Amino acid sequence: MLKNIFLNPRYQPYWKVLFWLVFATLLFLTLTPQPQQPIKLQNIDKLFHFIAFAGFTALLKIAFQRLKRITIISLSIALGVLIEVIQYFIPNRGFSFADMLADALGALIGLALGIYIINRQKQLPVQ
Repeated sequence: MLKNIFLNPRYQPYWKVLFWLVFATLLFLTLTPQPQQPIKLQNIDKLFHFIAFAGFTALLKIAFQRLKRITIISLSIALGVLIEVIQYFIPNRGFSFADMLADALGALIGLALGIYIINRQKQLPVQ
């Protein structure tokens, strides 16, 4: 196992590349006309929003560790709001306060997860 993969400056460029790839994928999936959902459960998209923003925000914290927590959470929530506003103008998409709430809750959990991962790595003994 690679020790301190999240803290070693040698790996930071890889985390940043991964972050930008996830960011581009998130934008593509949220800003293109919505295809039919494979799962036909009511409000399942809220779970998708929560998971996407939790992962995005955790990765943002890991890739850009020097950013302050308030900056990270502000960027993530602002992105969620911006996406919802833009979706209003996209065919088969729509503006949703519930989606923004799911994004914000996902961002909060994602930030906590990113902080936990970094702090956990700091506790590992260096070999």
